[in-house]
Amino acid sequence: MRRSGRAGHEKWISWKLTGIFSDNGQLLEILSVGRNVNDIVEIKKEKNKLLNTLTAFRKAIDTNIICTITDARGIITYANDNFCKISKYSISELIGKTHNIVNSGHHPRSFFTDMWQTITQGHMWTAEIKNKAKDGTYYWVKSVIIPIKEENDGGHISGYLSIRILIDDQKRIEEERETYTRSIQDMLHMVSHEIRKPIASCQGLLYLMQDNVPTTVEEYSEILSYMLSSATELDNYSRKLTDYLQKNVKNVS
Repeated sequence: MRRSGRAGHEKWISWKLTGIFSDNGQLLEILSVGRNVNDIVEIKKEKNKLLNTLTAFRKAIDTNIICTITDARGIITYANDNFCKISKYSISELIGKTHNIVNSGHHPRSFFTDMWQTITQGHMWTAEIKNKAKDGTYYWVKSVIIPIKEENDGGHISGYLSIRILIDDQKRIEEERETYTRSIQDMLHMVSHEIRKPIASCQGLLYLMQDNVPTTVEEYSEILSYMLSSATELDNYSRKLTDYLQKNVKNVS
């Protein structure tokens, strides 16, 4: 229905008429409710705008983020394409399961006990988790779990939203750094114990010769034998050290 407003402006009004009848069918009253059609159009525009924004946001998440939603028991009710891609499981294989399906066995039971204690109390939980894909390969994710609360039900937790990002490259660098550090420590141990031993023996024999100069062939022969043994031992340790450096330190540097 079109009607004139103030200052001669026209506007469209949407009317809804509702009849109230008696038990014998007699019309008692007519309720009339009017609404500006222009307002309805604007509301629809805002709803469409919000829907488009949410759709774009979801596409961005599905492209870059691993996302799942579970019920309060931890049963997966939604998994995005990225989670399927990384875990190698199809959506039908994931829905109805828990995240134990990708449990790698790397973390102790207390790790997940702490997780459940935190999220069931309504708090957000974050950690780095090593998971196992369907094909047996492992992958690391930075995980954030957010409780979903029902505001109309006193804050009751109805489920959990899990958001993850892949951090395989970061963990690989950390593991290589740890391997490199252990290699250096092993090398230092080798130098300080195995290589210094024959050197110390040679030094001791030289000091002995300074204080007690050998006078017989037998004494010279015995000292030379000790020095030759120490030199051979030093040569063996030097080769061992070289092999170790080539196999370990070079590979992680």
